[in-house]
Amino acid sequence: MTTSCKEEERAKELRNLGQRAVACEDWEWMLGMVDTDGWRILRGEDESTGASLVNASGEMMHDRSLSLAVLPDLTDPATLGCLLSLVEKRLEHPRGPMAIVPVNLWVAHPAWRVFAGFKYGSGIVVATEESYEAALVQALEVPLEWK
Repeated sequence: MTTSCKEEERAKELRNLGQRAVACEDWEWMLGMVDTDGWRILRGEDESTGASLVNASGEMMHDRSLSLAVLPDLTDPATLGCLLSLVEKRLEHPRGPMAIVPVNLWVAHPAWRVFAGFKYGSGIVVATEESYEAALVQALEVPLEWK
């Protein structure tokens, strides 16, 4: 079975985004996230022990360190939901909530835009990227004026 160039490019992009995400100050591994090796976090790390994980075969791994070398699987819906939660927490704004919306849907390359302080259809644009995942990662990276 061969993969197309597009699939390889997408996999490389997602690995790059995962590296950028874990390097962010506001990054944290959350219960339910999956790493790129297929291990789902059941118990997070604490000061004395590593994380407990399970894979799709039901194998368990205990006391694993979630270092910068461990990358999130950004194709996993639970991992994306956790990433969205991290961004929402980071973008708390007195004016209103965070929002991520698709833009330019009528063109061949739609984009995603992340807003902070979203109220009445407008807010502070924090990130604009071609993919949903890239927009969320950029929203974790950018400096925030109000914090």
